[in-house]
Amino acid sequence: MKRFRNGVIPLFLLALAGLAYGLWATRLGIYWDDVPITWIYHTYGASGLTRYFSTNRPVWGLLYQLTVPVLGMHALAWHILAILGRWLSGVLLWRFLLAVWRDRKDFAAWAAALFILYPGFSQQFIPVVYSHFFIVLNVFLGSFLLSVLAVRQPRRRLIYSLLAWALGLANLLFMEYFFFLELTRPLWLAVVIWQES
Repeated sequence: MKRFRNGVIPLFLLALAGLAYGLWATRLGIYWDDVPITWIYHTYGASGLTRYFSTNRPVWGLLYQLTVPVLGMHALAWHILAILGRWLSGVLLWRFLLAVWRDRKDFAAWAAALFILYPGFSQQFIPVVYSHFFIVLNVFLGSFLLSVLAVRQPRRRLIYSLLAWALGLANLLFMEYFFFLELTRPLWLAVVIWQES
């Protein structure tokens, strides 16, 4: 990876995601948790999804109201969104790791590649639900990245900090999955502050 420039890494990660998940996307349909989501949408519309999630994840339902009317229930469109969501998560993870450890470019790139190809996550084929999970993961990783940039770039500290806190709050309001990872923010911020001192 040493010979790759930073601009090539996102393309490399996109190629990995496309080869790993895109080759079968045209042959896949709607599965598992996507089936009841599809039924609710067809029966009650996008607002029905908001009502469905209102008792446990009310803001999560609002996210469905934004995406489902645009993509409908076209399986291929959802699979493409899920693949792009996973790719963007890899890119944001790479940028975050690179921002924290600026001299570990290879580590950041390979960690992002491993994230995209990680075999322990075997539910990529459930695109409606996991597209939304990747949206929230991207919000979470964006918040982490902006927090590091707020320390690294003092002139933009206020704007980066405000955006990081807004995205962090959005992450916690959408769903609880990344709550414990949020608790690691002070640890890696301490690493960045120590490096800057």
